[in-house]
Amino acid sequence: MRAASGLVQALAAVALGAAVLRAEETPASVDLRPQLEDWGLVPRSQGARGTCSVFAAAGALEFAVSRHTGRGTALSVEFLNWASNAVLRDPRDGGFFHELLRGFEEHGVCLEEDMPYQAEFDAALAPAEAAVARAKEIRALGLRVHWINPWKPEAGLSDEHLREIKAVLARGYPVAAGSSHSRLIVGCFDDPEQPGGGAFVMKDSAAAAYITMTYAEAKVLIGDVFWVEAPGRAPEGWEVVDGTPGAQGLARKARDPASGITFILVEPGTFQMGSAEDEVEMGDSFADERPQHEVEITKAFYLAETEVTVGQWREFARKTKYRTDAEETGEGGDTVNAAGDGVEMRKDAIWSKPIPLHDYEFNDLHPVTQVSWNDASAFCEEYGYRLPTEAEWEYACRAGTSTAYWWGENESDGQGTGNFADQAAKKKFTRWTVFSFDDGHVFTAPVGTYAANGWGLRDMLGNVWEWCADVYDERYYDRSPREDPLNAGRAGGGPRSLRGGSWLYDPMYCRFAHRLSLDPDARYDSLGFRVAR
Repeated sequence: MRAASGLVQALAAVALGAAVLRAEETPASVDLRPQLEDWGLVPRSQGARGTCSVFAAAGALEFAVSRHTGRGTALSVEFLNWASNAVLRDPRDGGFFHELLRGFEEHGVCLEEDMPYQAEFDAALAPAEAAVARAKEIRALGLRVHWINPWKPEAGLSDEHLREIKAVLARGYPVAAGSSHSRLIVGCFDDPEQPGGGAFVMKDSAAAAYITMTYAEAKVLIGDVFWVEAPGRAPEGWEVVDGTPGAQGLARKARDPASGITFILVEPGTFQMGSAEDEVEMGDSFADERPQHEVEITKAFYLAETEVTVGQWREFARKTKYRTDAEETGEGGDTVNAAGDGVEMRKDAIWSKPIPLHDYEFNDLHPVTQVSWNDASAFCEEYGYRLPTEAEWEYACRAGTSTAYWWGENESDGQGTGNFADQAAKKKFTRWTVFSFDDGHVFTAPVGTYAANGWGLRDMLGNVWEWCADVYDERYYDRSPREDPLNAGRAGGGPRSLRGGSWLYDPMYCRFAHRLSLDPDARYDSLGFRVAR
């Protein structure tokens, strides 16, 4: 370790910023060693050199790279040491974390195999062109450095620092800890018998092994502390829109250029599916919403931010020459009649003109309608998608809430949240039962017009009913499994489930829990779909 320049420290702090992670309640123990072993990132020896800080910094970086790529990626300690020296123009062995990270910001870091670690320091050693090129590629991944405690002359951590370290470990990331001998923290365990109430597990390059340090020792001995966050990755061929990492290292928001659809990552979790006893009076229309029961979604999945649009369907139909059930049969689809007091089947009611008896502003940004479950399934097959299950749909729509609507219990508080049968519709169809507010649209509205729910999904309630993967069964909740329920039904199929309500429906039918069923070849001017993957 060498003395830090005040200018270097100031520049590093400005460039890299401070940690923003809030220390939540953390588990009593975390152990990242199984993941490290699985990736082959076992402790390595620094030998007789003074490179403990370089090993610790490289360890934090390589874990983030491995998490991003999904495979073990050992990074070059030798290159990181060279990069720091190149920036500082001071060829010495080892350095402070902020110096090493400045080197990474400027030059990146290559793989260990591109520039292997040497037994002795060589000030004249420089990376090959291939190593420099690879280092730039890794730098371009967009790794995010977070400081828990920037460098200062005196060592020492507060209780809050310890909580933050444990919170980062709980998120599945190791923490680089600087001191007179720097190490990589890869686990922790609470133990009232230990000084300070527990201990950290550390990857130690001097011992080439894992060691422990009590919380009490850490508060005295450790100084600067940082961790490296991997950017979220998108499925192959997709574009990252929001690289905030989620479950399995996936990007929070990504776009598939093949279809033009933007997706939101939905994390695993549990929720109460169905309606509460006091939500709605029991009747034939709502009996299938009960009993309310706990469901666990065990795997993360992507769900389209909005319903599939007319423009996206138009491109699909152009590319595949696909004809909808409405077109192929020549019968068209069901649409609201001129008086608005019923529906009628019309040959000219198809996806490109779904409501032929009424004039309204209609364009490629509106949700596609007059598409059957069969049609929606064909779209999914073309792009490698699927329809969400009823459980996935309701879980994503609720977005962690337990009320009747995602904005609360009262329908009157839903203005600006979706497109429903509303006061605008009431002016045209005076006999309709409607929401108490005017949402600005009588028929369908362009997707994304209204506010998103808590997880960033739009139009989950209202606009159009959305086909789900399940075969509908009004008593399915009596036997539904707790984990990832999907009613596949019997061979030969049956009616399919739909969720979410639409522009045509009043408040009772636009709740989270309400279920609708129709035959898989049904098509209406208020039926559409969104896709999952």
